[in-house]
Amino acid sequence: MVVLEVALELYVLMLVLHRVQAAMRLSGNADEAMERTIRGQLGASRFVPFAVFEMRVWYYGLFMRRGERLRFRGEQHFSYDKNGGNVSNQFAFLMVMLFEMPLMHMFLHLALSKPWLAWTLDILSLMSMLYLLAEYRASQWRPISLDYNALLIRNGVLTGDREVAYGLIESVVRCEDGIRRQRGILRFRQSGRLNVEIRLRENSKLATAFGGEQSVSRIYLSLDHPDAFIDALRQRL
Repeated sequence: MVVLEVALELYVLMLVLHRVQAAMRLSGNADEAMERTIRGQLGASRFVPFAVFEMRVWYYGLFMRRGERLRFRGEQHFSYDKNGGNVSNQFAFLMVMLFEMPLMHMFLHLALSKPWLAWTLDILSLMSMLYLLAEYRASQWRPISLDYNALLIRNGVLTGDREVAYGLIESVVRCEDGIRRQRGILRFRQSGRLNVEIRLRENSKLATAFGGEQSVSRIYLSLDHPDAFIDALRQRL
């Protein structure tokens, strides 16, 4: 499993270096460039969503420069990085992990009799660190957007453009933060506070992050400027 994971990461890394950067120079849209590159290599494979996710982690974690130059699909964009100290909390957690890793590395190599097992755990810890760094950076630049025919939900580095057609939306209102996990509910909060509720029409189905569909009745968002988003979405509805 470790060998397969390393091979996958090196393959994705090479794609990022040689293809995505070239495609971005033409449009500035990193997300579209990554998806085009992966689909060009893998076609219609079911593995595509996972490979695109891995590519986003590498790109936002290590290769992104000048985030203000990135372009994203949509006509209006709304941020979520400052709500409830979202990215500040993420940064603090990163610093805790960064301080802990050398100590954990030393402890593992002293406590475990098999060095290869300790090194395997070290590699997994570094990969987790890379994901958290990518999440922190992507949260600052990947917005939630309103396009001409759909709401586009992005949330850190995990999901691509989750499309919600305006025809599926019944209403949008302010909400409180204490929303529990339930079947048919999507919550996009990270380290912020939920403040927008979007109700969908009965029997609405949305694409999942990694392919397939799921029934969804409500979507909750955590935005920096919820009232501006609600007004803009209501105008489009």
